[in-house]
Amino acid sequence: MRNLGGEAPHSLAGSLLVAHPNMLDPNFRRAVLFISAHDPNDGALGIIINRPLDKQVGDLVDETPPEGPGMGKRRGA
Repeated sequence: MRNLGGEAPHSLAGSLLVAHPNMLDPNFRRAVLFISAHDPNDGALGIIINRPLDKQVGDLVDETPPEGPGMGKRRGA
């Protein structure tokens, strides 16, 4: 993570990470990742969103999503 000039590191959850065009690793080449969880001390968790998958998301997720900042009820809902 880049130096933020003395500021405390912040979470990058909810961000998109785009692979550099020169990246040669086949796992990440031309990949766009959605960062779903991030902690400067514990690392990050994300999914590649620009690759086809032969399964439905519902088949992969079998639990209720966690609630956190910005993940609660929507206003007016």
